[in-house]
Amino acid sequence: MEHQSKITILVTTSALLLALPIFFAVCAFCLPARYEDTFLGELKEKCRRLETTEGKRIILVGGSGIAFGYDSAMLEEAFPEYRAVNFGMYAGLGTKVMLDLSEDGMREGDIVILSPEQEAQTLSDYFNGEAMWQAADGDFSLLLKIKPDNWGQMLGALPGFAADKLRYHLKNERPNPGGVYQKSVFNTYGDIDTALCGKNSMPNGHDLNTPVRFTQEIWQEEFLEYMNAYARRLKKQGIKVWYRFCPVNALAAGQEEVNTYYETLQEKLDFPVIGNPNDSLMDAEWFYDTNFHLNSSGRTVNTIQCIRDI
Repeated sequence: MEHQSKITILVTTSALLLALPIFFAVCAFCLPARYEDTFLGELKEKCRRLETTEGKRIILVGGSGIAFGYDSAMLEEAFPEYRAVNFGMYAGLGTKVMLDLSEDGMREGDIVILSPEQEAQTLSDYFNGEAMWQAADGDFSLLLKIKPDNWGQMLGALPGFAADKLRYHLKNERPNPGGVYQKSVFNTYGDIDTALCGKNSMPNGHDLNTPVRFTQEIWQEEFLEYMNAYARRLKKQGIKVWYRFCPVNALAAGQEEVNTYYETLQEKLDFPVIGNPNDSLMDAEWFYDTNFHLNSSGRTVNTIQCIRDI
C-alpha cells in the first residue's frame, strides 16, 4: 500500500511538472495581447517599418535615447535620397537585441547609426527576457529573431510573463503607464512626439542616480566585438555602419578625459565613429526626465548636429 502511494505521488507530481509548462505557454500565446498599447508595444511597429520602408535608409539603432533624440522628418529633408527609420527602443531591453532584431532588415545602400546610451548596461550584452516577452505580445514572430544565447533567459522569464498576462486577462485590464511611456506617443517614423516633453523635470536639472562616465570601464569588451562583428557582416552587404555618441546631460557627466575615451573607442571599433563626444554633452535645459531623454527643443538641436556629423 505504501509503495502504491509513493507511485501515485510520483505520477501526480510528474503530471503537474509536465502540465505547468503547457499552462504557461497557453497563457502566454493563446490569451489576447495585453501589452500592445505600452511603450514596448511599439517594438513590433519598428520592426515592420524597418522591413517595409523602401529605398535607401538612414537607420538609427539603440535605446530610448534615440527614440527621444531625433526628428526623422528633418533627417529626410536634409538627405532627400534617404528615408529615415528610428529603431531606438528601450535600454531595459538591452542594445544587443536591437542589433539582433535589425540585422535581417538591412539592405544594400543603407546607413546604420549605432547610438547606445553612455552607460554600462547599454554598452554590454545585457538582455531582459521579461521585457522582450512584453514587446512581442501580439506578434510572437519577433521571437524567431532572438539569438540562441538568450533563449535561456526567455524561458526563465516565461512563467512571470504568463502569470501577469493571465492576471490582466482575468481582471479585463491592460498595463497603463501613462504619460509619454505608451505606444501612442510614437509617430510614423518611430520618433517619440517630444512636443509632449516640456521643460526639464529633474530636480537639480539631472538624475543623480544615472551618472554619465567616459571611461573604459563603462563598456564590455565582448560587446564592442559584438558590434564589430555586426558591422562586418553588414559591410559585406554594402551597408555602412557608423557609431555616434548618444546625447547626454552635461550636468550628469563626470570629469574624465573625454578625448582620451574617444580615441580609445575609435581604436576598439572596426567601423567609423562620427561626431565627437564633446558635442554629445548637451545643456540640461535640452533634457526632459532622464539624462538621455531630450525634450522637443533638444531633439531639434541633436538632429541638426547629427546632420552635420553625417
